[in-house]
Amino acid sequence: MDRIPIDVYRTIRTFEFNEPLISVRDMAEKNLGTDNRKPVASATPMNPPPPSSVRTILLVDDGHDTRILTKWFLNNFGFVVDSTQNASEALARFDPRIHDLVITDNTMPGMTGAEFAHVIKLRSPTTPIIMFSGNPPEDSACLDLVLQRPAHLMLLKEGVDRLLAAPVVPASK
Repeated sequence: MDRIPIDVYRTIRTFEFNEPLISVRDMAEKNLGTDNRKPVASATPMNPPPPSSVRTILLVDDGHDTRILTKWFLNNFGFVVDSTQNASEALARFDPRIHDLVITDNTMPGMTGAEFAHVIKLRSPTTPIIMFSGNPPEDSACLDLVLQRPAHLMLLKEGVDRLLAAPVVPASK
């Protein structure tokens, strides 16, 4: 059994592996993992998706661990996540031409998530806003979806998918 110390957020933790670890050099010397198939002549390189298919989310949460985990989770589904720890920083970053959706906590220092959502809707009425909070507000008029924590992150992803798939309806005057 091999043991390897790894720096995880400035804390050294030791991980144990049941299988013996093989270095890249050992793999090359032993010819492990080599692919003996012949390359296909007509193969084309993978093209990145067009910019219009990339969706950008503005994530606002004062809880560091929750923010990092949610960002990582959504990144794994192909979303670009711009995250901030408070509403005032998020308001400074928010651009409706860039951010397709906003996810916010409610209980934060300075400005609540509900107040933040109200300002976002004043600036961009068509931007969908999800409140993902353990303490959702009583008035959810400026919110498109409210998910109370604790909740599985798949519920959040399903809500994001649903709101981004919905047709944009311009606000009535």
